[in-house]
Amino acid sequence: MSHQHQKPSVYSLAYWLIKDKANDPDLLFHMIEIFWPTFIEKDGYVFLKEKFSKDYYDRLIDEDSNPEYWVNLLTIDEYFSEMDDWDEKSTLFAKALVTIWKAKLKSDFPEKSFTVQYLCDEEYGDCGLTFYQTTKNPMYKTNTIATEIPHPNIKECVSELSSKGPRPGIPRVRKARADEIPKIK
Repeated sequence: MSHQHQKPSVYSLAYWLIKDKANDPDLLFHMIEIFWPTFIEKDGYVFLKEKFSKDYYDRLIDEDSNPEYWVNLLTIDEYFSEMDDWDEKSTLFAKALVTIWKAKLKSDFPEKSFTVQYLCDEEYGDCGLTFYQTTKNPMYKTNTIATEIPHPNIKECVSELSSKGPRPGIPRVRKARADEIPKIK
């Protein structure tokens, strides 16, 4: 195979995108938050720092919803919405993040137990992941990866509609039923 047709390494790609000024070098530091996120704790809960909002948290507490599940929910499909194989890429990326986030949570909170869950809503085409504490009992130290949700047509993703597809931030019309969301233990 000639060198002309080989894919460049990810390191070379990042170098040339920055060198050619196609991207700000700080982009590399911002991307770290997707792959190795910063977590914050509030009232015994653990949240993605970049997604935490006190107003949203307070509303979820008032609704008796699982705040970790909803605040930590990240939809992935919008990153690939312009591609023909968006569903395959979204699934692969979300499942890779499940593994990475599991390792980060275990590293940062070895005394806590989390479920890191891949989510796919076939009805809306949403794909993503979330995490929440499995139990607040320090006896449990095992992290779990769920690869499927029990109800594939649950409206799991927090997103809004736009001309370019779903965008994170605002719930769509259907909120998940109480029996579809893990309970706080």
